[in-house]
Amino acid sequence: MPALGRRTLDQPPALGYTGESEPGRLPGHRGTLQPMSARCRLIPRRSYLAGSLGIVLALTAGGFAGWDVVATRTADRVHVTWQPDASSCTGHALQGGPKRLGLAGVPVLSVHPGTSCTVQVRVVNASPRPVRLDSIIGGLLGPQSSHILTAVHATDGGRPRGDRLDAYWPVHRTIAPHHTARYRIGVRYRPSGCDGNASAMGIGGFPDAHITVLGRGYIRLGTRPLHWVQRGRSPGCGQPR
Repeated sequence: MPALGRRTLDQPPALGYTGESEPGRLPGHRGTLQPMSARCRLIPRRSYLAGSLGIVLALTAGGFAGWDVVATRTADRVHVTWQPDASSCTGHALQGGPKRLGLAGVPVLSVHPGTSCTVQVRVVNASPRPVRLDSIIGGLLGPQSSHILTAVHATDGGRPRGDRLDAYWPVHRTIAPHHTARYRIGVRYRPSGCDGNASAMGIGGFPDAHITVLGRGYIRLGTRPLHWVQRGRSPGCGQPR
């Protein structure tokens, strides 16, 4: 007979126990006491590490995705437009467009030898976050374009030779939330260009703006077209046949 006060059942096996003992039965209990090895399992340390790393990566990816959404929404609230400065145009460069082309009342640059004009660019940051304006881009006004109109005091943006169709005006300034930045850019007659006498040309949205939001770069298209008309022949058109 067991000693008084002594348990009649062996102590439960230790965690991780793999012995040969049969499960015991508690006095007055109909169920069976299962060894700890049958009810618990040690999880290897590397499993904890892998799980923790997975959680960190998931949270990081989610954070980046969230910032992408914020940056894109901010960029969508940046608007670019322009207004011609009639006082700085030479050679009567600014006029109303031809009615036959549906440009009546629309500012059009009359381009001929000696023409130069300055336009005022407005970049509106209607977002609640600061936006960095890296550069203003004049599409098809670069050094290798064939149009009669070209940019003044602009660069080729470091583009490779053969791909310098656009003009770049470096800015590198920050626009505060709900503020508007104004810049003046120049255009002039290009003797080597040719658009055809009395032919109207245009750029659908002028100018574009390269901006940076939360470390992400975006190109915002201009909301107003730029039109011009070549007046007379130019050396770039060659000799008439």
